[in-house]
Amino acid sequence: MAPMKTMSAFLLGVLSTAAVAAAARAPSKYVDATYGFSIDAPAFAAVEKGGSVSPAMFLAPPQGGFSTNVNVLIQENEIGIDAYAESTREQMKTVGLTMIEDKKVEISGKPALRLEYAGKGQGGRPLHWAAIAVAARGRVYLVTATCSEAEWPKQEKALRACLDSFQLN
Repeated sequence: MAPMKTMSAFLLGVLSTAAVAAAARAPSKYVDATYGFSIDAPAFAAVEKGGSVSPAMFLAPPQGGFSTNVNVLIQENEIGIDAYAESTREQMKTVGLTMIEDKKVEISGKPALRLEYAGKGQGGRPLHWAAIAVAARGRVYLVTATCSEAEWPKQEKALRACLDSFQLN
């Protein structure tokens, strides 16, 4: 009888582990209350070290030929928030963007950066950006909100609320 109990305990442990692993791999679900649908995101392979991926992009209806948007970008590197901030400042100078806010904060208890900047995008269109960058788990999580400069006063509150809702799970 003891071998049967041991085998049952072993199988229960294996099945429990498999159930936890399956739950951990469950797809992310996006629910859209505005348009009344939901969709499971595909479970793509993880990005390789040194690479980046955009697992989420949200676009508004176009206004004046441009869609306000929010993007989540994951960069697989261990740069740390201070080095990331310095690199970002240099990139802003190189492309001629004006930094409006550059502030260290914490998000989900991790070092982060809150940015706001403005300048001309591709095609010379005046744009306004707000962003957060969080350094954690050997990654930089970058969430950017991009809007035409003309739409910024109307969109700022909603875009900031979106950025402020970002949390690490």
